[in-house]
Amino acid sequence: MRNIITDLQNDPDFSVEPLGEKEIDGRTAKGFHATGPDVELTIWADPQTALPIRTEQKWHQMQFTCTDFQFDIEMDESLFSMEIPEGYPAPPMVGELSIAALLGGTEQDLVEFLRIYAEIILDGAFPEDLSPRYG
Repeated sequence: MRNIITDLQNDPDFSVEPLGEKEIDGRTAKGFHATGPDVELTIWADPQTALPIRTEQKWHQMQFTCTDFQFDIEMDESLFSMEIPEGYPAPPMVGELSIAALLGGTEQDLVEFLRIYAEIILDGAFPEDLSPRYG
């Protein structure tokens, strides 16, 4: 969580303010509230481990609250299989291009995917960069 807060503090599109400490479910939590374009994010984390205790996010008209985080738990490796189960329908198509086609696709397939992405998702505008954004 420290890295996320630092990244947000260094992002000129975000304003970050500390919220101090409060008790959440019997645990001390340190909070931060970040505001950016179309998004608000509140993070409450354990001050010793920096692991999240509670996060709240508002994005447009949606609001998300995450609690009861679990870390370092044993997971069955089969849960992460990339094999498509027998009888499962093919991945959805966007025009003539599917996400699956990109896995073994050509450079032209990637260019076409990015064109379709910009056209459909971003109303025809291509983003200034493809870095992941918070929110």
